[in-house]
This record gives sequence, structure tokens and C-alpha cells, in this order.
Amino acid sequence: MGKLKTYWYLLGLLVRGYREENINKEQYLLQVLRTTNNPELFKQICVILQHAGSLFCIPTLMAYSRNESYKGLSSVDAIEGIKRRVIKEELAELEAFFTYEYWQPTWIVPKEKFISYVACLSGILSKEHLFDKDVMQYMATALLREIKINLTPYHSFKELFLCTPDWDAGEDVKRVLADVNDDLVIGNALAETTITIHPDRQLEENLLNMRADFLLTRLNLNVDYAEFHYLLKAASVLNRR
Repeated sequence: MGKLKTYWYLLGLLVRGYREENINKEQYLLQVLRTTNNPELFKQICVILQHAGSLFCIPTLMAYSRNESYKGLSSVDAIEGIKRRVIKEELAELEAFFTYEYWQPTWIVPKEKFISYVACLSGILSKEHLFDKDVMQYMATALLREIKINLTPYHSFKELFLCTPDWDAGEDVKRVLADVNDDLVIGNALAETTITIHPDRQLEENLLNMRADFLLTRLNLNVDYAEFHYLLKAASVLNRR
């Protein structure tokens, strides 16, 4: 059924081209892209996204763009195809949007906060043992490959952790939970009224989701993608000034 659904969506996007109402189908295909081990299916999806994909595809495709296999070549072609369809007047403002550096996360707050960030995300790997040191080390190693962060004077996450004995995740976890609660309250309020999100808030929300798309694709962990996506988005509050 899943394979049939994938090809049905591919056919629909190919025939109708880009339309805003295709966003859910597009997101489904991006998830297939992340999980498939079939080179031909990966290439086919990239060809369709090149023809009919929206800007929301860019982070996931960009996550594969430096891959030296067929994934890199196919995703770069898809990115270039989407870029060609952007209105020329808007392209100047969006130029950085089509670069790997734009999507690669940069840690901008004190490095000690990174410990709390790692602790929050590690819950996806070990729900029974929160703040397990081995699990945190595994998650930190994966994150440090993808996030630009200066740990100086420490040489590793382990050193940072050991040399920060007063670290307490309590306040940081509360901050993440408060942000999640605010998100749920706003979501419920919008669902029950005709009020719409302010365009600036919608843009911020879209970028948060897209940055989470990029990072979870790069990390490629064997976890529930929807749950991890939400967790990445929620924990990102710790990297805001």
C-alpha cells in the first residue's frame, strides 16, 4: 500500500505540477526519500520534486547535497530545478536560501546550554533513562558533526560535560516545555476560531519546521521522524538569545 501511495503521489505531482495544495503529498514523498534504500525510487522522487516541488523541499534536499553518491547528484539537480522556478525578482532575496550554509545550524548561545539541548534530544533514544550519560554522548557526537559550535577550551562534549559540574537542566527543560505549551495553546485557539497567524509568525514557524527537516535528515537516526521533528523544533528554543 505504501509503495502504491508513493507512486500515485509521484504521478499526481508530475501531471499537475506545483500547486500549494500538494504540500501534504510533498511532505510524504520527502519522508519516503529519507527512508528508502532504493536508488531508483530516490532518483524518481528527486526528478518529480525538480519539476513540481516547492521551497519547502529545499532543506531535505540540501541535507543530501554533499553526499558523494547518487543521492548528492539527484538532490542537487532537484534544488537547481526548484531554484529556476523562483520568480527572478525574489531570487536575489532568496539566494542564500539555496546554500548548504544557510541551513547548517550554528550554536549562538553559551556552550553550556548545549548540554541541555543534548539532554532534551536524547529522550528520543532512551525514554526510560533520561539524562543517561552514554545516550547523551551518542547524541552529542551525532549533533557535533552537523552543528557549528565552538567548545573551546574543551576538546569534546565529554570534557564540557565533566567540567560543568553545576549544570542543571531543570530551568532549560522548563523553558522547552513552556514553549511547547504555548505552541499547543495557540494551535488550539486557531483551530477553534477564524483568527489567522500573522505573516511574520507564520514565516518564523515555517523556517523552524524547515530547519528541523534539514537536521533530522542529516542526523538520520533510527527514530520516529514525526516525534523527533517536533522535539528538534521545541528544543531549538535553547539556542535563541
